[in-house]
Amino acid sequence: MSSSLATFCFEWQVLEGGPACSPLLLKAPGGMGCKLSVLRVRDVAGGKASLMELRSDFFLGGVAPEGFSASAAQPTEPDALRLLSVLLAANRELLPPAYVSAQEGSWRGSDSRVSFLLPLRPLPADVKLHTLCKVCSKERASKCTACGQAAYCSKDCQRQDWPSHKALCKQLRQQRQRQQQEAAADEATGKGVGSSPHIVVDLTAVNTNLAAITQALAGHLSITRANQAAQGKSALRKPHPQQRFVVKLAGYTQQQPGSIMLNLKDEKPTIEVQLLSEKQRPGVCEDLLQLLQQRGNPAPQYFAAAASIAHYGPRQQLYAWAVLEAPDRLCIITDELPSQQQSWAIDTLLQRGLQR
Repeated sequence: MSSSLATFCFEWQVLEGGPACSPLLLKAPGGMGCKLSVLRVRDVAGGKASLMELRSDFFLGGVAPEGFSASAAQPTEPDALRLLSVLLAANRELLPPAYVSAQEGSWRGSDSRVSFLLPLRPLPADVKLHTLCKVCSKERASKCTACGQAAYCSKDCQRQDWPSHKALCKQLRQQRQRQQQEAAADEATGKGVGSSPHIVVDLTAVNTNLAAITQALAGHLSITRANQAAQGKSALRKPHPQQRFVVKLAGYTQQQPGSIMLNLKDEKPTIEVQLLSEKQRPGVCEDLLQLLQQRGNPAPQYFAAAASIAHYGPRQQLYAWAVLEAPDRLCIITDELPSQQQSWAIDTLLQRGLQR
Protein backbone atom coordinates (compact mmCIF):
# COMPACT_ATOMS: atom_id res chain seq x y z
CA MET A 1 0.00 0.00 0.00
CA SER A 2 2.83 2.40 0.79
CA SER A 3 4.18 2.35 -2.77
CA SER A 4 0.70 2.85 -4.25
CA LEU A 5 -0.03 5.76 -1.92
CA ALA A 6 3.39 7.31 -2.61
CA THR A 7 2.76 7.12 -6.38
CA PHE A 8 -0.68 8.59 -5.86
CA CYS A 9 0.72 11.54 -3.89
CA PHE A 10 3.52 12.08 -6.40
CA GLU A 11 1.10 12.25 -9.33
CA TRP A 12 -0.92 14.92 -7.55
CA GLN A 13 2.16 16.87 -6.61
CA VAL A 14 3.15 17.05 -10.27
CA LEU A 15 -0.42 17.73 -11.45
CA GLU A 16 -1.13 20.22 -8.68
CA GLY A 17 -3.78 22.56 -10.03
CA GLY A 18 -4.17 20.39 -13.16
CA PRO A 19 -6.74 17.79 -14.25
CA ALA A 20 -7.90 15.16 -11.77
CA CYS A 21 -6.37 11.69 -11.90
CA SER A 22 -8.18 8.45 -11.13
CA PRO A 23 -9.08 7.64 -7.51
CA LEU A 24 -6.85 5.24 -5.60
CA LEU A 25 -8.64 1.93 -4.99
CA LEU A 26 -7.32 -0.51 -2.38
CA LYS A 27 -8.64 -3.91 -1.36
CA ALA A 28 -7.69 -6.38 1.36
CA PRO A 29 -8.77 -9.93 2.30
CA GLY A 30 -11.98 -10.22 4.29
CA GLY A 31 -14.01 -7.80 2.21
CA MET A 32 -12.04 -4.73 3.28
CA GLY A 33 -11.31 -1.85 0.94
CA CYS A 34 -11.23 1.89 0.40
CA LYS A 35 -11.53 4.53 -2.28
CA LEU A 36 -9.48 7.72 -2.03
CA SER A 37 -10.27 10.76 -4.15
CA VAL A 38 -8.40 14.06 -4.13
CA LEU A 39 -10.48 17.14 -3.34
CA ARG A 40 -7.74 19.71 -3.72
CA VAL A 41 -4.10 20.45 -3.01
CA ARG A 42 -3.49 23.69 -1.16
CA ASP A 43 -0.52 25.55 0.26
CA VAL A 44 -0.04 26.20 3.96
CA ALA A 45 2.62 28.01 6.00
CA GLY A 46 2.88 30.82 3.45
CA GLY A 47 3.41 28.46 0.52
CA LYS A 48 6.29 26.59 2.17
CA ALA A 49 4.31 23.37 2.50
CA SER A 50 1.26 21.80 0.93
CA LEU A 51 -1.43 19.39 2.02
CA MET A 52 -3.69 17.17 -0.05
CA GLU A 53 -7.34 17.02 1.00
CA LEU A 54 -8.98 13.66 0.40
CA ARG A 55 -12.42 12.13 0.26
CA SER A 56 -12.13 8.66 1.77
CA ASP A 57 -14.60 5.78 1.65
CA PHE A 58 -13.67 2.74 3.76
CA PHE A 59 -15.81 -0.39 3.88
CA LEU A 60 -15.64 -3.77 5.60
CA GLY A 61 -17.65 -6.68 4.26
CA GLY A 62 -20.38 -4.37 3.03
CA VAL A 63 -21.37 -2.59 -0.13
CA ALA A 64 -18.44 -0.90 -1.86
CA PRO A 65 -18.82 2.84 -2.59
CA GLU A 66 -19.91 3.99 -6.00
CA GLY A 67 -17.08 3.80 -8.52
CA PHE A 68 -15.17 1.07 -6.67
CA SER A 69 -14.02 -1.78 -8.93
CA ALA A 70 -12.51 -4.83 -7.27
CA SER A 71 -10.70 -5.79 -10.48
CA ALA A 72 -9.06 -2.36 -10.71
CA ALA A 73 -8.20 -2.14 -6.98
CA GLN A 74 -4.68 -2.74 -5.80
CA PRO A 75 -4.21 -5.46 -3.17
CA THR A 76 -2.92 -4.58 0.28
CA GLU A 77 -2.81 -6.05 3.80
CA PRO A 78 -5.69 -5.55 6.29
CA ASP A 79 -3.37 -4.00 8.88
CA ALA A 80 -2.06 -1.48 6.34
CA LEU A 81 -5.62 -0.51 5.47
CA ARG A 82 -6.51 -0.09 9.15
CA LEU A 83 -3.42 2.07 9.67
CA LEU A 84 -4.43 4.33 6.79
CA SER A 85 -7.94 4.60 8.23
CA VAL A 86 -6.61 5.60 11.67
CA LEU A 87 -4.23 8.17 10.13
CA LEU A 88 -6.97 9.85 8.10
CA ALA A 89 -9.37 9.79 11.05
CA ALA A 90 -6.77 11.53 13.23
CA ASN A 91 -6.05 14.15 10.55
CA ARG A 92 -9.78 14.77 10.10
CA GLU A 93 -9.93 16.02 13.71
CA LEU A 94 -7.48 18.78 12.80
CA LEU A 95 -9.72 20.31 10.14
CA PRO A 96 -12.08 23.16 11.10
CA PRO A 97 -15.38 21.57 12.28
CA ALA A 98 -17.47 23.96 10.16
CA TYR A 99 -15.54 22.98 7.05
CA VAL A 100 -15.91 19.25 7.81
CA SER A 101 -19.68 19.60 8.31
CA ALA A 102 -20.13 21.56 5.10
CA GLN A 103 -17.97 19.24 3.02
CA GLU A 104 -19.40 15.96 4.31
CA GLY A 105 -22.91 17.41 4.24
CA SER A 106 -22.60 17.73 0.47
CA TRP A 107 -22.05 13.95 0.22
CA ARG A 108 -25.41 12.95 1.60
CA GLY A 109 -26.26 9.31 1.16
CA SER A 110 -22.63 8.17 1.51
CA ASP A 111 -20.20 7.36 4.32
CA SER A 112 -17.47 9.53 2.83
CA ARG A 113 -15.14 11.40 5.16
CA VAL A 114 -12.90 14.36 4.46
CA SER A 115 -9.29 14.33 5.64
CA PHE A 116 -5.81 15.20 4.39
CA LEU A 117 -2.26 13.98 3.98
CA LEU A 118 0.68 16.21 4.83
CA PRO A 119 3.25 17.06 3.65
CA LEU A 120 3.63 16.42 -0.07
CA ARG A 121 7.21 17.60 -0.12
CA PRO A 122 10.01 18.09 2.44
CA LEU A 123 9.32 20.83 4.96
CA PRO A 124 11.75 23.73 5.42
CA ALA A 125 13.26 23.91 8.89
CA ASP A 126 11.40 27.13 9.75
CA VAL A 127 7.93 25.72 9.07
CA LYS A 128 5.99 25.08 12.30
CA LEU A 129 2.66 23.57 11.32
CA HIS A 130 1.57 23.06 14.93
CA THR A 131 1.02 26.83 15.23
CA LEU A 132 -1.95 26.74 12.86
CA CYS A 133 -5.26 27.50 14.56
CA LYS A 134 -7.08 24.28 15.36
CA VAL A 135 -10.45 25.80 14.43
CA CYS A 136 -9.88 28.00 11.37
CA SER A 137 -6.32 27.01 10.30
CA LYS A 138 -5.03 30.59 10.48
CA GLU A 139 -1.29 30.91 10.98
CA ARG A 140 0.62 32.38 13.92
CA ALA A 141 -1.78 30.91 16.46
CA SER A 142 -0.87 30.75 20.15
CA LYS A 143 -0.72 27.52 22.13
CA CYS A 144 -3.15 26.73 24.90
CA THR A 145 -1.41 27.80 28.11
CA ALA A 146 -2.88 24.88 30.06
CA CYS A 147 -1.78 21.94 27.89
CA GLY A 148 0.73 23.54 25.52
CA GLN A 149 -0.55 21.53 22.55
CA ALA A 150 -3.65 22.94 20.83
CA ALA A 151 -3.20 26.33 19.14
CA TYR A 152 -5.77 29.06 18.54
CA CYS A 153 -5.69 32.39 16.70
CA SER A 154 -8.25 34.05 18.98
CA LYS A 155 -10.27 33.60 22.14
CA ASP A 156 -13.38 33.06 20.01
CA CYS A 157 -11.82 30.04 18.32
CA GLN A 158 -10.62 28.71 21.66
CA ARG A 159 -14.10 29.02 23.20
CA GLN A 160 -15.64 27.35 20.16
CA ASP A 161 -13.32 24.33 20.46
CA TRP A 162 -13.40 24.07 24.27
CA PRO A 163 -16.22 21.46 24.52
CA SER A 164 -14.19 19.00 22.42
CA HIS A 165 -10.78 20.04 23.77
CA LYS A 166 -11.64 20.05 27.48
CA ALA A 167 -11.00 16.36 28.25
CA LEU A 168 -7.76 16.19 26.24
CA CYS A 169 -6.57 19.48 27.76
CA LYS A 170 -6.98 18.06 31.28
CA GLN A 171 -5.11 14.88 30.35
CA LEU A 172 -2.23 16.78 28.74
CA ARG A 173 -2.06 19.22 31.67
CA GLN A 174 -1.75 16.35 34.14
CA GLN A 175 0.93 14.79 31.97
CA ARG A 176 2.90 18.05 31.98
CA GLN A 177 2.59 18.28 35.75
CA ARG A 178 3.92 14.72 36.16
CA GLN A 179 6.86 15.52 33.90
CA GLN A 180 7.63 18.65 35.90
CA GLN A 181 7.45 16.71 39.16
CA GLU A 182 9.75 14.02 37.75
CA ALA A 183 12.19 16.67 36.57
CA ALA A 184 12.14 18.28 40.02
CA ALA A 185 12.66 14.88 41.64
CA ASP A 186 15.60 14.19 39.31
CA GLU A 187 17.12 17.52 40.30
CA ALA A 188 16.61 16.74 43.98
CA THR A 189 18.17 13.31 43.49
CA GLY A 190 21.25 14.91 42.00
CA LYS A 191 21.62 17.06 45.12
CA GLY A 192 20.93 14.22 47.52
CA VAL A 193 23.42 11.77 46.09
CA GLY A 194 25.86 14.37 44.84
CA SER A 195 27.73 13.27 41.72
CA SER A 196 27.53 9.60 42.68
CA PRO A 197 25.94 7.25 40.15
CA HIS A 198 22.77 5.69 41.48
CA ILE A 199 19.83 3.44 40.62
CA VAL A 200 16.28 4.64 41.34
CA VAL A 201 13.83 2.10 42.76
CA ASP A 202 10.07 2.72 42.61
CA LEU A 203 8.58 1.69 45.96
CA THR A 204 5.03 1.85 44.57
CA ALA A 205 5.90 -0.89 42.08
CA VAL A 206 6.15 -3.62 44.76
CA ASN A 207 3.64 -6.11 46.09
CA THR A 208 3.81 -4.84 49.67
CA ASN A 209 6.16 -3.29 52.18
CA LEU A 210 6.93 -6.20 54.51
CA ALA A 211 8.57 -3.80 56.97
CA ALA A 212 5.13 -2.85 58.26
CA ILE A 213 4.30 -6.48 58.99
CA THR A 214 7.70 -7.07 60.62
CA GLN A 215 7.30 -4.09 62.94
CA ALA A 216 3.76 -5.14 63.83
CA LEU A 217 4.95 -8.66 64.76
CA ALA A 218 7.74 -7.12 66.85
CA GLY A 219 5.18 -4.98 68.69
CA HIS A 220 6.50 -1.68 67.34
CA LEU A 221 3.50 -0.88 65.14
CA SER A 222 -0.24 -1.35 65.50
CA ILE A 223 -1.99 -3.81 63.16
CA THR A 224 -4.16 -1.01 61.76
CA ARG A 225 -1.15 1.19 61.00
CA ALA A 226 0.72 -1.80 59.56
CA ASN A 227 -2.10 -2.57 57.15
CA GLN A 228 -2.21 1.04 56.01
CA ALA A 229 1.53 1.16 55.49
CA ALA A 230 1.66 -2.20 53.71
CA GLN A 231 -1.10 -1.21 51.31
CA GLY A 232 0.54 2.14 50.70
CA LYS A 233 3.69 0.30 49.61
CA SER A 234 5.91 3.21 50.65
CA ALA A 235 8.63 3.46 53.26
CA LEU A 236 7.77 4.01 56.92
CA ARG A 237 10.66 6.41 57.33
CA LYS A 238 10.30 10.07 56.35
CA PRO A 239 11.97 11.15 53.10
CA HIS A 240 15.17 13.14 53.54
CA PRO A 241 17.04 14.15 50.36
CA GLN A 242 20.31 14.77 52.25
CA GLN A 243 20.32 11.74 54.54
CA ARG A 244 22.01 8.48 53.62
CA PHE A 245 21.27 5.16 55.30
CA VAL A 246 22.29 1.56 54.72
CA VAL A 247 20.15 -0.97 52.85
CA LYS A 248 20.78 -4.65 52.21
CA LEU A 249 20.29 -6.06 48.71
CA ALA A 250 20.09 -9.83 48.30
CA GLY A 251 19.25 -12.29 45.55
CA TYR A 252 20.30 -15.28 43.47
CA THR A 253 23.02 -14.31 41.00
CA GLN A 254 22.11 -16.34 37.90
CA GLN A 255 18.55 -15.09 37.32
CA GLN A 256 17.52 -14.29 33.77
CA PRO A 257 16.85 -10.70 32.61
CA GLY A 258 13.15 -9.89 32.63
CA SER A 259 12.34 -12.35 35.44
CA ILE A 260 14.52 -11.11 38.30
CA MET A 261 13.44 -10.99 41.95
CA LEU A 262 15.60 -9.25 44.55
CA ASN A 263 15.10 -8.50 48.25
CA LEU A 264 15.75 -5.03 49.64
CA LYS A 265 15.50 -3.86 53.26
CA ASP A 266 16.98 -1.44 55.78
CA GLU A 267 17.86 -2.08 59.42
CA LYS A 268 14.83 -0.92 61.44
CA PRO A 269 13.13 -2.05 59.11
CA THR A 270 11.20 0.77 57.46
CA ILE A 271 11.75 -0.67 53.99
CA GLU A 272 11.48 -4.39 53.28
CA VAL A 273 10.33 -5.18 49.75
CA GLN A 274 10.70 -7.59 46.85
CA LEU A 275 11.82 -5.97 43.61
CA LEU A 276 10.51 -7.60 40.42
CA SER A 277 11.86 -6.69 37.00
CA GLU A 278 8.36 -6.87 35.54
CA LYS A 279 7.18 -4.06 37.85
CA GLN A 280 10.21 -1.76 37.99
CA ARG A 281 11.35 0.46 35.15
CA PRO A 282 13.23 -1.46 32.41
CA GLY A 283 16.81 -2.21 33.43
CA VAL A 284 16.50 -1.36 37.15
CA CYS A 285 16.57 -4.94 38.47
CA GLU A 286 19.12 -5.95 35.85
CA ASP A 287 21.47 -3.16 37.00
CA LEU A 288 20.98 -4.10 40.66
CA LEU A 289 21.68 -7.77 39.88
CA GLN A 290 24.88 -6.80 38.07
CA LEU A 291 25.94 -4.75 41.10
CA LEU A 292 25.21 -7.74 43.33
CA GLN A 293 27.20 -10.08 41.07
CA GLN A 294 30.23 -7.81 40.91
CA ARG A 295 30.46 -6.51 44.49
CA GLY A 296 28.27 -8.75 46.62
CA ASN A 297 29.29 -11.39 49.19
CA PRO A 298 27.92 -14.89 49.79
CA ALA A 299 24.71 -14.80 51.80
CA PRO A 300 24.40 -16.94 55.00
CA GLN A 301 23.32 -20.52 54.26
CA TYR A 302 20.01 -20.24 56.12
CA PHE A 303 18.88 -17.72 53.48
CA ALA A 304 19.39 -20.06 50.53
CA ALA A 305 17.73 -23.40 49.76
CA ALA A 306 19.77 -26.01 47.86
CA ALA A 307 17.13 -26.38 45.13
CA SER A 308 17.04 -22.63 44.53
CA ILE A 309 20.84 -22.43 44.37
CA ALA A 310 20.91 -25.24 41.80
CA HIS A 311 18.40 -23.43 39.62
CA TYR A 312 19.22 -19.73 40.13
CA GLY A 313 22.86 -19.86 41.20
CA PRO A 314 24.53 -18.77 44.48
CA ARG A 315 22.73 -16.23 46.65
CA GLN A 316 24.67 -13.06 47.48
CA GLN A 317 24.04 -9.97 49.54
CA LEU A 318 25.38 -6.44 49.47
CA TYR A 319 25.12 -3.47 51.83
CA ALA A 320 24.76 -0.15 50.02
CA TRP A 321 24.07 3.49 50.75
CA ALA A 322 20.59 4.75 49.89
CA VAL A 323 18.69 8.04 49.91
CA LEU A 324 14.91 8.20 50.26
CA GLU A 325 14.09 11.20 48.05
CA ALA A 326 10.30 10.71 48.31
CA PRO A 327 7.99 8.17 49.99
CA ASP A 328 8.04 6.09 46.79
CA ARG A 329 11.49 6.97 45.38
CA LEU A 330 14.61 5.25 46.72
CA CYS A 331 18.04 6.02 45.25
CA ILE A 332 20.70 3.32 45.69
CA ILE A 333 24.25 4.68 45.37
CA THR A 334 26.49 2.38 43.35
CA ASP A 335 30.05 3.74 43.60
CA GLU A 336 30.45 4.11 47.38
CA LEU A 337 29.74 1.20 49.71
CA PRO A 338 29.46 1.17 53.51
CA SER A 339 31.13 -1.47 55.64
CA GLN A 340 29.97 -4.95 54.67
CA GLN A 341 30.15 -6.02 58.34
CA GLN A 342 26.83 -4.73 59.64
CA SER A 343 25.50 -5.44 63.14
CA TRP A 344 22.04 -6.16 61.72
CA ALA A 345 23.29 -8.84 59.33
CA ILE A 346 20.79 -11.35 60.72
CA ASP A 347 17.11 -10.54 60.40
CA THR A 348 15.70 -9.48 63.79
CA LEU A 349 12.87 -12.00 63.84
CA LEU A 350 15.10 -14.79 62.58
CA GLN A 351 17.67 -13.95 65.22
CA ARG A 352 14.99 -14.25 67.91
CA GLY A 353 13.95 -17.61 66.52
CA LEU A 354 17.54 -18.88 66.55
CA GLN A 355 17.92 -17.88 70.19
CA ARG A 356 14.88 -19.88 71.32
